[in-house]
Amino acid sequence: MTNLKLTSDSELLALTKRLASEERRIGIEVLHHLREIDARKLFASLGFSSLFAYCTTELGYSEGGAYRRIAAMRLLRDVPEYEAKLESGEVSVATLSQVQSFLVQEKRQLGKTYSQKEKLELLAQIDGKSSQQTERVLATISPQGAREEKARVISADETEIRFTAGRELMEKIEHLKNLLGHKAETQCFAGLINELTDIAIRKLDPRAQAQKSPQTQAQKSKNKMESMSEPTQSDRSESSLPLVEVVNKKAARYVSVLTRRIVWERDGGQCTFVDAKIGQRCVCRHALELEHIRPFAKG
Repeated sequence: MTNLKLTSDSELLALTKRLASEERRIGIEVLHHLREIDARKLFASLGFSSLFAYCTTELGYSEGGAYRRIAAMRLLRDVPEYEAKLESGEVSVATLSQVQSFLVQEKRQLGKTYSQKEKLELLAQIDGKSSQQTERVLATISPQGAREEKARVISADETEIRFTAGRELMEKIEHLKNLLGHKAETQCFAGLINELTDIAIRKLDPRAQAQKSPQTQAQKSKNKMESMSEPTQSDRSESSLPLVEVVNKKAARYVSVLTRRIVWERDGGQCTFVDAKIGQRCVCRHALELEHIRPFAKG
């Protein structure tokens, strides 16, 4: 490695400029690789639930760094004409990421989809601009689309969450505050969200539901055996249905509440896929579904 203290001012400046150019070139290569990994869904074969999880866990990027690279990669996939400008430094990964986030918000909130021509026209307005200047341009074009949700880690124990609430949502929030007015901690947004997440978890998490009425292991086993021999409420209700409706209900892959709770407790509410090569288990807990070990079509 060059001893920088021994280099002249002109050499140091020239070397730094060359390195910056090389850094941009390597950065673009990384985007190409991420695009191909995304297209082949290779992250899934390694046990990662998303490309984002792969970038943060396997590649070691920060959450912000991973998000910016993925967003820029997806925008360049649609408008490859801007790759040369990224390499020259006319635009940055950060500004491309801002534009992609804007396009996603426009589609999500307003149902607006931009054509390739419109994307190029939009990008032309942010050429050579900083992230702050880009944010102003996007806010001028569509104030609602420029309001993206953000979660920023500010300490080891705290994360700042920012989003824009419409009038209808604010009315619901105020109504909830009134309903929970007996609890002082729910009168601030953080306390209110904490209370609502507790309510949702108690209602939706099978493990939390099971803890409502704790049983001994023996009692659980007894109940499980009884459930196998005695008709469930579902079975009793099915007995009054015409046979064709019962068959259709069974064909719809019906799973009893008891089975769902047992599977959820066994697996800890986490995806059970394990990569055969590295033995890594998927960490996803989002929108999980129960699947038959033996394919339903095969009995």
